Amino acid sequence: MPTVIALSTPGDALLKARAPYDSTGSELFLSLAVYDDLGVDDVAEIAKSVAATFSPLNVWVHGIGTFQGENLILYAAVLMTPELLELHQELHHALQHVGPSRPNYTPGRWVPHITLATVSTAKKAVSAYSELLATPLTGEYHGRELVLVSGPPPTVEERYQFRGGT
Repeated sequence: MPTVIALSTPGDALLKARAPYDSTGSELFLSLAVYDDLGVDDVAEIAKSVAATFSPLNVWVHGIGTFQGENLILYAAVLMTPELLELHQELHHALQHVGPSRPNYTPGRWVPHITLATVSTAKKAVSAYSELLATPLTGEYHGRELVLVSGPPPTVEERYQFRGGT
């Protein structure tokens, strides 16, 4: 079961858009690092320490994208800002001694995104994409905490507020 370190990204429009494709009712988040061989306890203190050094930051969603693989993943594309890049790099630097994150989450390869739908066929992807395009997803969301997520299904295990976050 993977452990995910993520930025919590509340957003009613994103939750509403994702609802038809997610039966878990889990909250949305922007994954910063994913570890297949580590548990929440292995990364908790480091995540808490990193969160304490950052102020809340804004996340801008600017469209929809797709990752291809065994399943097709449709996501809200997130703008890479200097603040987001700094958080991502600092987190990976602090975690470098605990083991490798999945390669596609490492600095230089990471594509910031918020997963909205995971579908198994191109036909379902086209349908989901059409529905998502009709939903106003672009906008600014506020990241106030790091969350540690286990799953599936995605379950938030710990929350660490950023400095000054409420």
